[in-house]
Amino acid sequence: MILEKEIKISLSLDEYNKVDKLFAWTKEYYQVNHYYGNEIDILSHSNTYRVREKNGIIKMQVKIPEKRQGSLRIKKEYEIEIKRVPQKIQKEELTNLTGLYFEEDKYYIGKLLTYRKECLAFKNVEICIDMNEYLNKIDYGLEVEYKNEYPDYIIEFLEENGIKLSEKVEGKSTRYMRELLRQKNMW
Repeated sequence: MILEKEIKISLSLDEYNKVDKLFAWTKEYYQVNHYYGNEIDILSHSNTYRVREKNGIIKMQVKIPEKRQGSLRIKKEYEIEIKRVPQKIQKEELTNLTGLYFEEDKYYIGKLLTYRKECLAFKNVEICIDMNEYLNKIDYGLEVEYKNEYPDYIIEFLEENGIKLSEKVEGKSTRYMRELLRQKNMW
């Protein structure tokens, strides 16, 4: 288990293009997030159950929120490498991975494709811009993941360049679930 600390910022296309020019990108790649759950998971937007395909590696991941404050997200993240993308994740697998009890299996819901650029120029900080495609929709986002202290200097740099933090920010999985509900006329 790792403790993931990140600042999430939703971007317009113009802001995405502006941020793209602000940093020297170290890596660029595509990744696919396959989401799992049941109706309660879809409606609650709490834990994230996913399988991520990235650079030929497939990992089952569970993210459990610890703290949410505006753009800041702190989550416990559990992951294990697996061989293929399953149609369901069995509750026993989730228990073995996290040490927590799960009452139900989690079933495949759908996928989100991300084109990601990473900047690794700052110590203990990873900056990523994403273009996400899902359910006939495209959106953009910025994530600043950090290991130690809150990276004030990066946030100040972004704000000086017109990129502001927001009190109401949703992660990729929540945006995916919200759009799924909207399309199914459940939202």
